[in-house]
Amino acid sequence: MVTLNSNLLDLKRKKVGDSIENQTPLKRYFTLKEASVYIGRGVFGIRSLIWKGLLPVIRDGRNQYLDREDLDRFMISLKETYSLRRQDERPNNGKPGRRTS
Repeated sequence: MVTLNSNLLDLKRKKVGDSIENQTPLKRYFTLKEASVYIGRGVFGIRSLIWKGLLPVIRDGRNQYLDREDLDRFMISLKETYSLRRQDERPNNGKPGRRTS
């Protein structure tokens, strides 16, 4: 019984090791379509970000490529943290209604 369990563990370790060694590295440059899949937006959304100047693009004739590091940097820039502000730090001193200024 002990040998069966150890054999199963050895097989599992071998499979995990093989899968890690056989993985191909992630591409550095993506087409618009690949970039849209990578960050979870549509192709037109990627184009819109390029046109707004939020994403740099590499042009090679008619082909456009996006650097993975630029995509990662863009997504990191979208991160936000929320904190509870004190009542007196809110606009209008925490009072609901219209703005006074």
